[in-house]
Amino acid sequence: MFGLKKKDSKPEVPNIIVEGGDFKCFIHGFGTSDINEWDKHCIETKHTVSGETLCADCGHKVYFENKPFRGVGKVPIVFCDKCRGGEH
Repeated sequence: MFGLKKKDSKPEVPNIIVEGGDFKCFIHGFGTSDINEWDKHCIETKHTVSGETLCADCGHKVYFENKPFRGVGKVPIVFCDKCRGGEH
């Protein structure tokens, strides 16, 4: 398991080489350039995010759950129910 060796030392990082692709999971040694394969991997291994953001169309607050991880600080693009259903 990952952890600190001493109080002031850097955390241990696994020595895993991941080849291929723009999307890489160093935890599971998985890499791909196919976004669909990446999303499938993230959902199967529970690399997902949940939270809230603004609708990409109208700006209303939207809650989302279990969206595939896309990178640190990246928020999924989601739409509110009205925009998704075209009811505006």
